[in-house]
Amino acid sequence: MISNGPVQALAGTAPHLVAILQFDSMADVNAALASPEGQAAAADLPNFASGGASLLIYDDKRCEILVSYAFLRFRSRSALRISRRRPASS
Repeated sequence: MISNGPVQALAGTAPHLVAILQFDSMADVNAALASPEGQAAAADLPNFASGGASLLIYDDKRCEILVSYAFLRFRSRSALRISRRRPASS
């Protein structure tokens, strides 16, 4: 999933773009990052994220939220979130 349009921050500077990659487990995230393709992608990051990037890796859990009397269920999965910051103005 990649953000579409402006990203808003509640505080601080908002990233220019957010990409979320989902995996079935943390082991799968680690294996993907350790693979030759994962290493090549990490090495290429400075080439397209000239303003810098934050990589956030986390495991989430199933939760239920009551919204307008309906339960929304979220499946547990691991995710790698990449937030690309806007390049510095010249």
